[in-house]
Amino acid sequence: MKLNYKFKNKKLLQLALTHPSMSKNSPAGNYERLEFLGDSVIGLVVAEMVYKRFADLPEGKLALIHSTLVRKSTLAQIARELNLGKELIMDYGEAASGGRENPKNLEDALEALIGAIYLDSSFAEVQEFMLPLWSEHLTDNLAFADKDAKSELQEWAQKLGKPIPEYKVLEQTGASHSPTFTIELHVAGLKPLKAKGSSKKEAQLLAAAKMLAKVNKSKADS
Repeated sequence: MKLNYKFKNKKLLQLALTHPSMSKNSPAGNYERLEFLGDSVIGLVVAEMVYKRFADLPEGKLALIHSTLVRKSTLAQIARELNLGKELIMDYGEAASGGRENPKNLEDALEALIGAIYLDSSFAEVQEFMLPLWSEHLTDNLAFADKDAKSELQEWAQKLGKPIPEYKVLEQTGASHSPTFTIELHVAGLKPLKAKGSSKKEAQLLAAAKMLAKVNKSKADS
């Protein structure tokens, strides 16, 4: 594993690598609790990184970039770059079914690893570990973030058999040369939410990013 960090407490590292298949009835014996902690640590470190890197961007676009950097596919890719899958401790059945390459396992284990490093060191040290890894996925081109928020939400909805998310313009305020649009986003089975932007597109993208954050939080809490 390409780990640029040396653990003081080796037991934390072992726990961070232990898949639930090894202790299905005991969260304390696998990485699930560390995964819970790491999810929050990642969110905060990435939020600060984006805030400092894009000093001139409004909150809406910061949220869009943040959502792409903490999404499941990004976490799984970073885990692959660390060769994390090869180090996971799992039972034979999980390994035989492709568990070491399973994106969800990689994402969960990365979150657990970050949580373990945080407990083993400090916030400053976990930042030092994370920033080089996440910086490689950071870009000044916002197109990927713009596309991702709406498309990822639509893909998520379609996978669950839901209708395509609906964006409604509630109002347009301000001068014609500097308008503000308020969008309401409707997704079947979820409470509608609102977002504002300097264009319909920006408001829609921010609404999609907010809904994705809501969906991901619900998954983490379940």
